[in-house]
Amino acid sequence: MENITNQPAIFIGNHQSFLDSFVLNTALNKKILENTCYLAVTKHFNGSFKKWVANHGNVILLDLDKNLSETLQAAAMVLRQGKNLVIFPEGARTRDGEMTEFKKAFAILSKTLNIPIQPFVIDGAYKAMPVGSKFPKPANIDLTFLPPLYPADLEIDEIVRKSEKLVKKHLGKN
Repeated sequence: MENITNQPAIFIGNHQSFLDSFVLNTALNKKILENTCYLAVTKHFNGSFKKWVANHGNVILLDLDKNLSETLQAAAMVLRQGKNLVIFPEGARTRDGEMTEFKKAFAILSKTLNIPIQPFVIDGAYKAMPVGSKFPKPANIDLTFLPPLYPADLEIDEIVRKSEKLVKKHLGKN
């Protein structure tokens, strides 16, 4: 927790499981959590329980078949209001336990708005609940907040590469 910045940030991390958001929510204190929104893909929120979670969990839904710039504008508005935004830059949960390449929407927001990146690493959630599981299995899940990354002197592609490298390194994948 000592690595979490005291200013609005874009929280980014690897995406292992449906449990990731719940794990992150349990680690954040009430003040941070109340000022945090999630960016998520609409197609992953079909079904009554998932729709309920989206409607009651400060979730900004991104429809990949519609206008991406509208979603980024909504995300930017959240950040301009002094709130945090959680983005899983891989775009989807891992299918095999391995991390996939980070997409750059988070870096564009960070650079454009000069908002720090707050990287975090989740380890063990894939083992607890891989894609296709209906219920979690007992497993140790670790969540680590890494030091923030500031965009001021970095280009967008550098923000993406550095963020991805930090997370992979902590997972022992680099």
